[in-house]
This record gives sequence, structure tokens and C-alpha cells, in this order.
Amino acid sequence: MRHPTHLNGYASSIGSLAQVLPGRLDDSYFGYKVVCSCSGEVFSVKKNDRPLVIATCKGCQNEIVLYDTNQYPDATPCKDEGPLVQVIGPEGESDFLVCVAYEYPEDDDEEEYTNNDISWCYIYGVPEGLARKSFCVINDETM
Repeated sequence: MRHPTHLNGYASSIGSLAQVLPGRLDDSYFGYKVVCSCSGEVFSVKKNDRPLVIATCKGCQNEIVLYDTNQYPDATPCKDEGPLVQVIGPEGESDFLVCVAYEYPEDDDEEEYTNNDISWCYIYGVPEGLARKSFCVINDETM
């Protein structure tokens, strides 16, 4: 299972929450539920125009980078980032479970890819106990 290095220690099995992600998980598309090192599963999320997406654990206030184009070798970083803005769900949710999915390019015999060589990222917010009310935080192609 692959994910960018900034998610080391925070990527947990997605289990039944896989239903909130677009597409089907396979050998180039990996999905996770984000869990803090304190075992917290509820986060507030901020993002900017880079895009940079950061989740803050409601239990311990630990910040976890979910997406950062400056850390992906093939991404085009944005110079005008803008401020980090609180993500609010469609029904006013400011705290929620977070699911992420990272898509990778197909392996190429000529190139060796690292875990930071993602080609697409999806991040979804899931109000506690309401997977059917999940909402997209970001859907971004990096390459």
C-alpha cells in the first residue's frame, strides 16, 4: 500500500469507508482513513490555493499534511498560495472523519517512482456516522 511520506503513521485501513471514494481501489489507486497518532479520527481541515491541505486532530491538535503539491516531484507548485481557509461541509460541518486516496502512474520499466510521485489526490470529509453525506474536499491532478 502506497501513500506520500507525509502521511506515514496516519494512514489507516479505509474499510467500509471506501464507498465514499470515487472509483475502485487497485494496484495504482490507494485509499485510507486518516487516524492521528493519539488515535483521534475527527479533524478540522484547512486548505489553500497551492493546494495545500492540512488536517488538525480535534483530540490533540496535531497537524497532518494530507496534500502538498510542493512535495510531489511531478507536480507544478503554485507560487501564489493564498491563506489557509477552514473547510466547511455542505451542512455546516467543521469537524469530520477524513478519507484520502492517492493515484499513482503505472509502473514504467524506465522510471522508478517513489511514494511521493502521485498523479491524483482525492480527499473526502465524512460527518461521523454519515458516510452517505460525504463531501469532496479536494480532487486534484498533480501531473
